[in-house]
Amino acid sequence: MKTLKTLFLVGLAIIAIACNEEQKTKIESDFKKEIDKAIEIHDDVMPKMSDINKKIRNLDTLTGIDSTTVNASKEKLKNAHGEMMTWMKDFSQGFSTKEIREGLQTDNADTIELKTNLAIKFREKAIKMQKNINESLEEAKKVLNKN
Repeated sequence: MKTLKTLFLVGLAIIAIACNEEQKTKIESDFKKEIDKAIEIHDDVMPKMSDINKKIRNLDTLTGIDSTTVNASKEKLKNAHGEMMTWMKDFSQGFSTKEIREGLQTDNADTIELKTNLAIKFREKAIKMQKNINESLEEAKKVLNKN
């Protein structure tokens, strides 16, 4: 009876460990998906930084258009550009190059969960940044086409 109880407890421990490993693997996979999505968004809008700078210069040359409209458009472009710069700086401080390229380098479940939640926040910020960049460029295009 004692042997049966011991075997039962060992089996239960093995199941618990296996479930924990499966959960950890899923969280690590979630981390990589979130990081990859954030980088994909970044890579989509990064080439638009030069478009932002070009539009600002073009807006600076406008005459005969309401300066309030021009200045508001320039301000949105500058804010969108600044948002990208801040996002990149914060992202590089939140994750190592190795984590970005290869995934998490830890077995600590709390660290994995913390980093995954951070990756989710960066993906959400990247979506907002993408929206702001695209909207500011579209608005500047409309202002420039009025001239």
